[in-house]
Amino acid sequence: MQDIPLITIGIPIYNGDPWIEETIASIKIQSEQNFEVLICDNASTDNTESICRKIVAEDSRFKYIRNSKNIGAPRNYNLAIEAATGEYFKWNSASDLCLPELLETCINVLAENKEVSLCYSRTAYLNENGEKQYIDRQLELLQSSPSERFIRFCEEINLNNMMNGVMRTKQLRGTMLNQQYFASDICLMAEIVLLGKVVQLPEYLFIRRMSEDTSSSLVSETDQQRYIDPELKSRMLFQHMKQFRGFFNAVIRTKIEKREKMKLYRYLFKRIRFARRELWGDITQAVKSFFVQRNPAA
Repeated sequence: MQDIPLITIGIPIYNGDPWIEETIASIKIQSEQNFEVLICDNASTDNTESICRKIVAEDSRFKYIRNSKNIGAPRNYNLAIEAATGEYFKWNSASDLCLPELLETCINVLAENKEVSLCYSRTAYLNENGEKQYIDRQLELLQSSPSERFIRFCEEINLNNMMNGVMRTKQLRGTMLNQQYFASDICLMAEIVLLGKVVQLPEYLFIRRMSEDTSSSLVSETDQQRYIDPELKSRMLFQHMKQFRGFFNAVIRTKIEKREKMKLYRYLFKRIRFARRELWGDITQAVKSFFVQRNPAA
């Protein structure tokens, strides 16, 4: 086994003892064996720690990082990429499964084409009854123009399965990473799309569990807020505005031609016009929150 891993797999986890062993087993049987796995435990309160320490003791490719307190999902996700040593990187939820060919196939695509910033496969969904559903939408971005890739991504992205793809570690580290607002992962992937083409494998090589226990998109707004900020210290205000700020930041940060940037600015301002109701909702929510804080008994 080589000293430097080819790919780092980051597994952010919180109370994942029902699934983590099966997830780890799916990684261990990958055809590409030159990997490291960073398990980032967000102060789990179940048996996650004991399970993960046993995994680490049995295989030196696995490392366990435990936070002293829950720092929220975005920051915990970022810990993995900050500690990664592999040339390539992949996030993998503690509840999701990889088929054996996934890593090798994605890495080969990236190695053979430097214009590709991300490669991922079609995603099968596993429901609470253990039934697989093959309903994933195809979203492959091979346009030469960064603005065309960005616009198509924004128009067609639904569930962010792209986030589970294989990326270049150095390239990913140079992005804004995950931030503490709803759908910041979408803004992150928008920046990745600007950096290069996105290849989607036609095979279903990734399995994603979809339930209230495993998908933040299926829980209440309060639970989503707790997912981002577990101590509920910061009010989750101006969420739509923050998403637009994230998109603008992605365009500003990326080194692309000026005409491409201008095209994207026009597109984003057009989206703002269509999102007037949501943006006005941000303002009214903030005003209400302000008066509730000043008059908590009212």
